[in-house]
Amino acid sequence: MGGEVKARARSPVSYELPLVIVLFGFVLGFLAASAAPGVPPETRQAFFGIAIQVNAAFLLAVFVMASFLLPRLADPRGIRQYASNLTIDAGIFFLSMMSSTFGFFAGDETAHPFNLTLVVILSWVVGLALLVDGIRQSAQVPP
Repeated sequence: MGGEVKARARSPVSYELPLVIVLFGFVLGFLAASAAPGVPPETRQAFFGIAIQVNAAFLLAVFVMASFLLPRLADPRGIRQYASNLTIDAGIFFLSMMSSTFGFFAGDETAHPFNLTLVVILSWVVGLALLVDGIRQSAQVPP
C-alpha cells in the first residue's frame, strides 16, 4: 500500500582498512620502540612527557563520546555494550598514561625503554582504533 516507509538497507561493514591501519601502526610502533634504547635519556623523557598529554587528550575524547552517546541510547543492551567498549578504551588509555608517567619519572634509570615505548605506542594504536570504531557505530544512534 502507499505511504509505507522502507528502512534503508545497511551496507556491509568493512574492516579491511581499519585492520590495515592497525597493522601499520603496530609496525611503526615496533620500529619506534626498537630505536628507543639508543635515544638519549632526555629525549625519551621528553617523549614520555608529551605522551602523558596525548593520553589525557585521548581519555578526554572517550569521556566526551560517552557523555554524548550513552544518554541517547534507549536499548539497555546497547547501553551495556557501548559502556563496556568505552570502559575498555578508557582502561587502555589509562594504562598508557601510567606507562608514560613511569617512563617520564624513571628517566635513565629504567632498563626497558623498548617495552615502555612499545606499550605507549601500541596502546595509542589500539585505543584510537576502538575510539574510531565507536564513533562509526554511534552513527546508528538517533540525535
